[in-house]
Amino acid sequence: MALLRSCTNALVPQVFAYGLDDQNSVTSPFILLEFLPGSTAMDEARPYNITDGDPVPNQFRQAFYRSMATTHASSILLSQTKRVQIASARLPQIGSVSRSQDGSFTVGPIPGLGGPFNTAASFIRAWSANVKYPYQRKYLQEHVPDAFLDEILAGAEEFPNRLARLADNGKHFIRDGPFPIRHPDLFHSNVIVTKNFDVLGVIDWEGACTVPWELIDSPCFLTTVPRLLNPPELYDEAGYPLDKDVARKWEDGKAYVTMVQEAERDGNTDSNLSDILGNRDVQDLAGIIHLFAQGKMGFYGRALAYFEIN
Repeated sequence: MALLRSCTNALVPQVFAYGLDDQNSVTSPFILLEFLPGSTAMDEARPYNITDGDPVPNQFRQAFYRSMATTHASSILLSQTKRVQIASARLPQIGSVSRSQDGSFTVGPIPGLGGPFNTAASFIRAWSANVKYPYQRKYLQEHVPDAFLDEILAGAEEFPNRLARLADNGKHFIRDGPFPIRHPDLFHSNVIVTKNFDVLGVIDWEGACTVPWELIDSPCFLTTVPRLLNPPELYDEAGYPLDKDVARKWEDGKAYVTMVQEAERDGNTDSNLSDILGNRDVQDLAGIIHLFAQGKMGFYGRALAYFEIN
C-alpha cells in the first residue's frame, strides 16, 4: 500500500502505523489506516432490488466499471511527475514487496514459495513445485458425477507437473518485467465507493505481491470460470456461454477492457494491462491457475491439453 501511494495515484488508504506482532504498546498486531468516507460496493448495493446476480445496481454498473478501470490502469500527470495506477506500479522481480529503512521498495521471497523470481517461467516452476490441490478423492466423490470422477482426479493430480512443463516450452509465461502488483481479492467487498458507485479506494491488500503479467486478471466481479474447465455443453458452437448471466459477464468484461484501453490512452501509458485482459486464452490460463489453488473442481487435464498444443 505504501508503494502504491508513494509512486502511483492509485486509490488506496494511507497507512499511518502498524505492528506485526504483540510487541507494542497495545500488545496486539494492528494497522491504523486512513478513513475513506464511503461504503464497500457490496454494502452500498444492499438497499437495491437486484435480480441478475451482480451486486451493483444496473443503473450504476457502467459508471462503477469505468471508475474501477481508471483505478486499475490509467496514468496521469501530477505536478509534472508521472504517477500511475495499480497495474503500472511495477518492480523488476516477482515476489513480496517490502520497504527498506531508506524508504526504497524491494522484492523479497513469497512465504511458502521462495523467490524473488526474475522471470515468469521461474515463478511458475516454483509455484508448481509447491502447490497442492486441496481436495482428495473422497471429497470429489461427493461432488463430481461418477462418469467424470477419474478424469477430474487425474487432471488435478497431474496439473502441477504439466504446468511446470508448460512454463519450459517457451510459448507461455514469456513476458519480461518489470512486473505488476496483483490484488488477490478484488471483490465488491474490497472497493470503497460513493453513493453513485464512484470508486474512492481499494482496501484489503493482504497477500498482494508482484506477479507475472500472465497471472493478471480482471476484478473478481467480472471473472467467470474459464470455459476450458467446464463441460463443453455449457457453450454454443462458437464457444459462447449459454447461461445468460455468464454471457452478460463476458460482455461486461469486454466493455471493461475497452474502458481500460481508454484509461491507458488518456494517461499516455502502455497497453500491457488491456492486452492481457483482452486475450481470452491468457485470461483462461490465469483463471485456471488461480482456481486450482482454491480447489475449484474442473477438467484441468483438458485445459492444459489445449495450452500444450496452442
